[in-house]
Amino acid sequence: MTTVPNDAEPARPGTVRRFLPPGRGDARLWLGVGLLAASMLVGALVMSDRSETVGVLQATRTLSAGATLVDVRAVQVPAALAAGYLRSDVVATHGTLRWPVGAGELVPVAAVVAGVDVDARAVTVPVEPNHAPDTLAAGDLVDLWTTPARGSADEGAASRLVLAGAPVVAVAQSSAGFTGALGVTLRVPAEQVGQVVRAVRGSDVDLIAVPVEAQAAAGPPIEGPA
Repeated sequence: MTTVPNDAEPARPGTVRRFLPPGRGDARLWLGVGLLAASMLVGALVMSDRSETVGVLQATRTLSAGATLVDVRAVQVPAALAAGYLRSDVVATHGTLRWPVGAGELVPVAAVVAGVDVDARAVTVPVEPNHAPDTLAAGDLVDLWTTPARGSADEGAASRLVLAGAPVVAVAQSSAGFTGALGVTLRVPAEQVGQVVRAVRGSDVDLIAVPVEAQAAAGPPIEGPA
């Protein structure tokens, strides 16, 4: 009786041994090496692209349509993500927004109109406490309403809208002329300045914030690098 070593057991009946053709194993090896090298190259390119950053402008608070570029800061983003946003090295001090930009959002190039309305004037109106939003600040958009003051000739008349969608230029506590009131400076079209000045005299002024959802875009975008 012949004894067969354990490491050399004969093939079981019906079992078919598989053999790789000459060179097939080497082809798979080289294919694996090629895929590994390609993945390393792609990873290196991605990391290289991320290491290149560009400065763009980001809103630090919600800015309304028609507002100038106040409350913005420069932030660094990957170059691949900077296309379409206003570069921080672009001088756009006199630009205004075509539509609102939310707090923390990057400022799109298409959202900024080059220049400001040269026919506009800055008009300061007195606003008593609780007659304007607590968070009112430069860059907001408001409707100006007036109501005849008590004791005036028009006392009892209905409130009326004097100016719609006026951009707020500045908000300050007034120490002279308006006791306890806010001095709110609005950008007013030149042809409406007289109307606004007459309306606020002898009247109580209310400033109503225009919701960002109601603000429409207008005007061509500013030019800037992609």
